[in-house]
Amino acid sequence: MLSGFGQLSAAFFGEILSRKHRQAVRVRSVEVADYLDRADLKKVDLESTLGPVQMIVKVLPQARRREALVWRFLAQAGTLPVPDLYHVEFDQRLGSYGVVLEFVAPLAETASWPPAQCGRVGRALASLHAPFWSKAGELPEPFGAPATAPEATVEPAARRFVDRMSGRRQAMLYAALPEAFTFLAKLLRMTPSFFAEAADLPATLIHGALDRSEVLFRPGGSPEPVLIDWQQARSGRGTEDVASLTNSLPAAARPAGSAELLAAYAEGIRSAGIDVSPERLAEEVARQRVLLGAKGLVAGCGQYAERSGQAEHRQWCASFVGEATGDVAEWKALLDALARKADHAHPPEPREIV
Repeated sequence: MLSGFGQLSAAFFGEILSRKHRQAVRVRSVEVADYLDRADLKKVDLESTLGPVQMIVKVLPQARRREALVWRFLAQAGTLPVPDLYHVEFDQRLGSYGVVLEFVAPLAETASWPPAQCGRVGRALASLHAPFWSKAGELPEPFGAPATAPEATVEPAARRFVDRMSGRRQAMLYAALPEAFTFLAKLLRMTPSFFAEAADLPATLIHGALDRSEVLFRPGGSPEPVLIDWQQARSGRGTEDVASLTNSLPAAARPAGSAELLAAYAEGIRSAGIDVSPERLAEEVARQRVLLGAKGLVAGCGQYAERSGQAEHRQWCASFVGEATGDVAEWKALLDALARKADHAHPPEPREIV
């Protein structure tokens, strides 16, 4: 066991690289700097006998022990779409964990994902979910399912929004975003089964909080996706990851990108020998998109109500209304299609005419 990751010395990184590559590696120089202005995140630039090497060191307090264990499990689980893990250590002197990872540079914030790149992300998600499909019960303790299914939390949140909001706030939000009330009212008319876990899709290991910012790409001719920020990793339905990521795609890129992402995901799942139809996956992703969208909408509207009228939040409020208007229209269209399918599958019984 190495000792004292807090020192981040040339000898420390030389030992890590030697273990990783199973050969003697000497580190000539080390440059360490806070990354993204965060003291708990260090970017390390090394000059070594292997050439230049870049790493990220995450410093985790004891309260985030679970995250350190999650990283260790992911590294040991095989070829998953995660950055290379070099080392995990608890430093007794610092009283905190150090997680040493491969550094993968993020894309520019404005960079869009072309459909081909969305397809690569879909295949990466399939490679994450497939090994644990129907085996979530075998995952270690850090990956337990939540006590309440995520679907079950949506209906109460939406009902509180519609039924318990003050008249002043309701009028303010209705003036800014009337579509939100139409969408949530229709959602609350869905049957209880709409807010239940999909029993026909087994649980697997999921990221649990996946959006576009948690996907990085190793450079190359076909950039390879890797997923970061695994604090919420747990047992769940893989379609939740696909749905949350799809909702986070820029609106302009979403139609083509979401289709390519889902098609590649379905192909990857079936290529792994899992018997599930693309149509069923598409339906469940649509349902999850509606549920996740509704939950995020309620939270966003709450923030809007708090910030509206404050000059320092004017830009945020305008951006929220603009984005939410388009998103709500898309989620409502998905909800309408799901409701029509449910009505077709379970038509009302004909009434007897007397």
